[in-house]
Amino acid sequence: MSSLTDKDQKFVWHPFTQMKTALPPLPVVRAEGVWLFTEDGKKYLDANSSWWTNIHGHGNKYMADKIHEQFLKIDHIIFAGVTHPKAVELSERILNKADNNFQKVFFSDNGSTSVEVALKMVYQYWYNLRQTKKDFLHCRELIMEIHLVP
Repeated sequence: MSSLTDKDQKFVWHPFTQMKTALPPLPVVRAEGVWLFTEDGKKYLDANSSWWTNIHGHGNKYMADKIHEQFLKIDHIIFAGVTHPKAVELSERILNKADNNFQKVFFSDNGSTSVEVALKMVYQYWYNLRQTKKDFLHCRELIMEIHLVP
């Protein structure tokens, strides 16, 4: 077993993937600008709007330098009960651009947590006003995956 794909299929369980019917993953070994490069030397346009790469590309030197600079100061700390200068700075910058009705910023690392917290905030708001409101309207979105097959 030497290929990245073989090892991946033996050891990795990919999110949002039906493991029995999914196509083999694209074995990317390098990324630069808008391009992904596979272990067999093929080049693919990265059309996935993941993180910052859809705007800035992969391997952006300015971003890498800034991330490295911050990493040397504080790489990661739990945010529950702890603060740090960049969190406060970013919160101030966001609130300065937001409507005056906003007073706080909540940071989340994923969509499901942000939705959960938003629902809890709405529930708490009505509870504080001594009004019982427990129904939420929801919409179901169709999510489509595109797989590139060599």
